[in-house]
Amino acid sequence: MRHHRPLVICLALSLLVGLSVAAESPPEGPTTLILVRHAEKAADGGRDPALTAAGKERAAELVRVLADVPLDAVYSSQYRRTRDTARPTAEAHGLEVQVVPAAAPVAEYAQSFAATLLKGHRGGTILVSGHSNTVPAILSALGVERSITIDDGEYDDLFVVTVDEANRAIALRLGYGAPTP
Repeated sequence: MRHHRPLVICLALSLLVGLSVAAESPPEGPTTLILVRHAEKAADGGRDPALTAAGKERAAELVRVLADVPLDAVYSSQYRRTRDTARPTAEAHGLEVQVVPAAAPVAEYAQSFAATLLKGHRGGTILVSGHSNTVPAILSALGVERSITIDDGEYDDLFVVTVDEANRAIALRLGYGAPTP
């Protein structure tokens, strides 16, 4: 079933992003957020490691997966691994990565960041590259009801969240790139 993943991802993204694009007025209608954890990071990079070769491949795969998705903005935390995961996709869409420093406590940061995204990009489609702790916190802040965890060794999750005008969230948990071993 893993070999059908790209088709499933494309269909799911087309459906959810299509809801966003179908709105008559760009500032109105559903907002689609695509959240990923940064790709594989080097073990010897200290507090701000670079991506490994596998991480760079995953970042390139994100470009391919989102090639036909009309992105309005791309965000990442201040860390190199999140910026380097998001940058190739941003460049492919003619966008710059907007850096929003991750801060503690994570739940408060996520609430504020989610509110900023929804207010600033209503009706749009946004890519967010975060971390194993910030992505679940942002999902929760967006109103995703089920509890999401991302294990330290997981890098292949791709979450698509559509938030309607009443701030009700619908989320899909998909995968991209080679599965994390």
